[in-house]
Amino acid sequence: MNKKLMMAMLAAGSVLTMTNALAAAGTVNFNGNI
Repeated sequence: MNKKLMMAMLAAGSVLTMTNALAAAGTVNFNGNI
């Protein structure tokens, strides 16, 4: 149970990190295009 919780937290964290990275890249591209 504890191990599954840790894995779920790690998965959620990596998804948030990827989302933030994509958002940051998108913002840079958007600003660059203007």
